[in-house]
Amino acid sequence: MRFTLRLVSVSLLAGWLAACSESPKDPEVVVYTSRKDHLIRPVFDLYTRETGVKVRYTTDDDGALITRLAAEGSNSPADLLITVDAGNLWQATKQGLFQAVESDVLTANVPANLRDGENRWFGQTVRARNHSIGT
Repeated sequence: MRFTLRLVSVSLLAGWLAACSESPKDPEVVVYTSRKDHLIRPVFDLYTRETGVKVRYTTDDDGALITRLAAEGSNSPADLLITVDAGNLWQATKQGLFQAVESDVLTANVPANLRDGENRWFGQTVRARNHSIGT
């Protein structure tokens, strides 16, 4: 199971990162992420090994990253924002911080209910619900 999830993650990451690159020759992609370093670094390292594209990333709280993106505006070096919940995606979208992405990989792999109608963001996972057992 873990191997399959890693492949899906790398596949979707490849779609995200490829969609963010201005050209396939870009040697580096910049990511702002609220994922913990020890969880996201192995995915970025695998992506770099498989593609040769270096991933430079910054980790911080979602709110701090969104504030940073807004302050940097069009001068932001960030190509991609990875958050941990949909509320952050909604807030960043409402602030106009995202651009639409056209990617066959993302469209083919991310169900319509996990992406913005204007392709400004794509979800990779949903949280499991906590169902009580018994009454």
